[in-house]
Amino acid sequence: MLRPVALSTQIALLALAPLAAAATQPEYSTAGFFAVPGTGRDAANFNVGWRFLKGDAPGAETTGFDDRSWSLVSAPHGVDGALPEEASGCANYQGPAWYRKKFTPPESLRGKRVTLHFEGILGKSKIWVNGKLMKEHFSGFLPAVVEVTDVLEYGKPNVVAVRADNSDDGLFPPGKPQKQLDYSYFGGMYRDVWLVSTGKVHITDPNETDLVAGGGVFARTERLDEREAVLAVSVHIANTTGQSGEFAVEADLVAPDDKTVAKDAESGARVAIPAGGAVTVTRRLVVKNPRAWSPDSPTLHRLFVTVVDKAGRIVGGRQRTEKIAR
Repeated sequence: MLRPVALSTQIALLALAPLAAAATQPEYSTAGFFAVPGTGRDAANFNVGWRFLKGDAPGAETTGFDDRSWSLVSAPHGVDGALPEEASGCANYQGPAWYRKKFTPPESLRGKRVTLHFEGILGKSKIWVNGKLMKEHFSGFLPAVVEVTDVLEYGKPNVVAVRADNSDDGLFPPGKPQKQLDYSYFGGMYRDVWLVSTGKVHITDPNETDLVAGGGVFARTERLDEREAVLAVSVHIANTTGQSGEFAVEADLVAPDDKTVAKDAESGARVAIPAGGAVTVTRRLVVKNPRAWSPDSPTLHRLFVTVVDKAGRIVGGRQRTEKIAR
C-alpha cells in the first residue's frame, strides 16, 4: 500500500541562494522573497530613521511639517514599548500614532517600479508620500504594499508619513473590544519595512494585486504518489511598460543537493502581455521518485520561476521553498 504524499509551499523569490547551511539554519525572506543578485528585484531595508509621536498630529502628512521634537525610532516598533508581564487588552495604549521618514531616493531606482512594503501596521493605517495619500490599510496581519514609482522625487529629500490607529474596530481582527482580550493588541509599525524595486515587467506581489486566489506565484499539487508528483505553478506577470511584448516563463525545481529534479516542459513557450496588462501563466513540473518531507527527514526543495524577454534577459523572478511532505 502506498503511503500518502503531500506537496506544500512557502513563498520566496528567484535564483538559488546558498543551501549548505539549510539543514541547520533557517532562512528568512525579505519582503516575501529571497534577494539574489541578477533577478531584477531588490529590497532595501527601510527600518531606520523614523520620527515617532504617540498621539495625533493634524497636518503631519504634509512635507513641511516640523517633526524635530518627535522621538527617533526604527522599525519594528510598537507604540507601547515595554508592558508589565501581566498586561492584557486593558493595559495597552489605544489610539493614533504617527511615523515620518525623510529619504533621498538613489538614482539607481530610476526606470524601475518601486514599492514600499510594510510587513505589518496595527491596526488602521494611512500612508502618504510627499503629501499624497497613497493607501489606506486595515488590520496589521497582512502587508501593506504601496507603489511609489510616480511620486518619488529624485535629487531631494522625500517624506513618507504613516498614521497608525489601533483603536477598537469591529470590522477586522480582533473585532471585539480590546479590554475583553487576554492579550495585548499592540500598535504601530511592528514589523519590517522595505523599499522594493523591480523591472517594469515583473511577477506581481499577491498582497498588492487584490486578485481573489491570484497574484504572485501559486504552486499546487495535482497528482501525488511515491513514484511521481505533479506540481502546477501559476505565475501572475504584469507589464507596466507602454509597449506590449512576448515573454517566456521558466520554472525549475532544485533539490537540496543543488540537482534539478524537474523542469518546465514548456520553458520555451512565449506568452504575449499587452501594455499595461497582466496575465496568469500555468506551468507543470513532474517529479520522479519524489523525496518526501517528514519531521524526521525535512527535505526542502527550491522552485525557481523566471520571466525572460526575447533577448534572453531575465526581467523578473521568484524563488520558493518547497517540501514534499508525508
